[in-house]
Amino acid sequence: MSDCTQKPIFCRRFKFDLPAQKILDIVTYYFADEIAQRGRKMILDGNSKGNLIAVTKVLANPGHKFGIMLCGNCGNGKTTMMHAIRRSIDFANDAYKAFEFLRDPDTKRIPRISMQAYDVKSLLAKARKQENFDAIKQTFLLGIDDLGKEPREIMDYGSVNTPVIDLLEYRYNRMLFTVVTTNLTWQELEKKYDRRIIDRFWEMFHVIPFKDISYRRI
Repeated sequence: MSDCTQKPIFCRRFKFDLPAQKILDIVTYYFADEIAQRGRKMILDGNSKGNLIAVTKVLANPGHKFGIMLCGNCGNGKTTMMHAIRRSIDFANDAYKAFEFLRDPDTKRIPRISMQAYDVKSLLAKARKQENFDAIKQTFLLGIDDLGKEPREIMDYGSVNTPVIDLLEYRYNRMLFTVVTTNLTWQELEKKYDRRIIDRFWEMFHVIPFKDISYRRI
């Protein structure tokens, strides 16, 4: 398989090579299971159905974009959805030939892939070791939870660094599939990051707004 981190121009967009209904069934199952692990029961209302359908559409046909931004207030299922996507990828590796687009033309093999997922504070902790942070930046599929909660700049031995911005720019330039969640509005994101980064967000992410419903209180 060609290395997507080295040849971004020739990389195809990440997607599931499965019918949309099958993708929806898989993501819905793991979304419900994530909730069940917290001792709760999924409320499959119109809001949840709409979010699941929106995510499925991206996973089935990403178009020219190469990421998903799940945005909205706390408690409305964004992090749960990110982990449902991560677990759906793991399942689809084993149960289906769901990533045919990655088949190596020479060996005819489809590599097993997975999505790493971190909350943004853990990501900053990883940034303290450059080799660890470089490995995260380069990973094929990445999830970042609570984008925008990190300080814009951090001091590292007297130097001012912007690790999250650097990571997002790296992945933007190489068109690597990235899922992020954020509680911030677009106005708040524009204050957090400069216009250049926000413009990249628009090109990079399918934005899926989650309604302001806290399922933790139901």
